[in-house]
Amino acid sequence: MSPSWRKTRKPKPKPAAPDLGEGLGPRDLSDTSARGPQPPAQIRVGPYIYRVEVSSEWYNTNDGRTDSEICKLWVNANLAPCMQRETLWHEVMHAAWNYAQLGTDDRGEEDVIKFLSPVLVQILLDNPALVIYLTAK
Repeated sequence: MSPSWRKTRKPKPKPAAPDLGEGLGPRDLSDTSARGPQPPAQIRVGPYIYRVEVSSEWYNTNDGRTDSEICKLWVNANLAPCMQRETLWHEVMHAAWNYAQLGTDDRGEEDVIKFLSPVLVQILLDNPALVIYLTAK
C-alpha cells in the first residue's frame, strides 16, 4: 500500500495533432467518432484528379475498384472503417501504377499492390511525424 502523502500521477494529456488541412493526416487517421473519418471527395494522382465514391451498392466481390479512364475510385461502404481506409489506399496505388505506366500485367500489379498496401498504411499510421514531414509545404 502506498503512503497517503504520496501523490498519484495524473496521465499526461495527449498533444493535439496539428491541423494538416483536408486529406490524410494523423488527425484523420485517429478519429474515433461514430462515423469515423470520411475519405476525401477527390485525390490527385500525378496531374489527374480522381473522384472517390464510397458505395453500399456493391456489385462484385472486390472491396474496391479503380477506373483510370474516367479517374474514379470506388470503395465498398459495407467494409469496416479501417478496411475502407486500406482499400482506398490500395486503389490509389492502382491509380499511381497506371500513371507510372508500370505495365498491364493485372496479376503482377495486383500482387505487388496487395502486399505493399497494408504495410504502407501501417507505416503512415505508426509515423505521424513522417506524414507531417512529407506533407509540409
